[in-house]
This record gives sequence, C-alpha cells and structure tokens, in this order.
Amino acid sequence: MSKISTKFNQFQSVWLVWFVICLFAARIIYIFLMKFLDTRNKLISLIVMAILSCTGMIIGKYYAYMPWSIDVALAALPFMWFGNMLNRLELIPKINKTIYIICLFNWIILGLSGFGIEMSMRKYPGCILCIIEAIAGSILCIGVSILIELKTKKIASFFTWCGKNSIVILIIHCFEMRFFNWNNYIFNNIPISLNWVTIFAVKLLLILLVTWAIIQIKNIIRYLNNQ
Repeated sequence: MSKISTKFNQFQSVWLVWFVICLFAARIIYIFLMKFLDTRNKLISLIVMAILSCTGMIIGKYYAYMPWSIDVALAALPFMWFGNMLNRLELIPKINKTIYIICLFNWIILGLSGFGIEMSMRKYPGCILCIIEAIAGSILCIGVSILIELKTKKIASFFTWCGKNSIVILIIHCFEMRFFNWNNYIFNNIPISLNWVTIFAVKLLLILLVTWAIIQIKNIIRYLNNQ
C-alpha cells in the first residue's frame, strides 16, 4: 500500500517502495493482456487499456486503495502500452523537434491548468487529460535524456551511475524518511532559514554522498575478497 486503505486496513503501508510492487503488478497485468491482444488491431488494445485504466482510477478514487495498489497498476496500463509501442515500432528516433515542442506546450498548459497526475494519492484530474499530460512529460524526458547523452558526456555518466545504483539510493531514501529527522539534526541548527528548493538540494546531495560512500566500501570489500 502507498497509504493505509479505508477498506483493507489489515494491509500496512510500505511507504516509498509501494511503486515497486505496483510496477510489478502493472507489468504482469500488461503482459497477460497482451497475450490476447497482441495479434489484434493496436487501436483495440489501446481502447482496452484505456477502459481498464479508467476502471482503476474509479476504484482508487471512489472505492478504496487496493492491496498491492492494483487500482494504480490498472491506471498505469496506458503508459505501459505507449512505452511498449514506442519501443517496438522504433518511434523514438523519429520524434522530431516539432513533436517535442507540441509535447512541451501540452505539458505546460495542462500542468498549469491543474491536470497533473498524482498516482500515490489517486489524483487523476481530467482522467484522459492527465494521462495526455503525463505522456507529454514522458516524451520530453526522453528528449532531454537524448540531448544530455549527445551533448554532455559527464552529466550522462552521472545519471548512468544513478541508474545503476538506484536501489541503493532508494534504500537510503527509505531509511532517512523513516528514521532521520532532518529538522532536528540539521536544518533547525542552521542560523538561516532555507526554502524548499534548497532543502531538497541538501537532502539530495547528502543521499548521493552516502550512496557513493557505500558503493566505494562495496568495491573495496570486493577487491579484498579477490586478493
């Protein structure tokens, strides 16, 4: 659970790692559905995914948060379908500047209009509109990633390192959210007040430094074991 459910309160919240379980469920459901839909028209498979997505939104918003966050897994199916089609049809290299600009305007306009999706809290404003906004944002992320990889190798290497060690970063993030009181230990002892952007940057930097230290210790242990 991402949060304690009103109807399934015997299931405890697993805090930040809820999305890992939810993603597993979404992938299993998607693979199962595509076993039956893959040979059919792509529009039919998209319609099925959209119907199940709306069903998941309605369940999570108006009935209850489901165990394993199955309601969110259903809501995420259009994203699974869209990403799968981009990959299978090799469409990513065909995305041009015009498409990126259209996605940018869609993302900004829909986002500022309040159509930003928030799955952990089951906020799906505008239903289809929030999905369009999220897909536009995803395409922009693809474009930014490609640009970074082509133009700035050092930054690309940094993000590659983060990706390879994402589980370690997640574990540290879970522990600090659960057991480390940032205000008592750090921010209340600083003579100046910090805004949320600065606080976020400080937290991120310290989490990455701890991750780096753990990876270095792991490498040293591995080296010593191989001697």
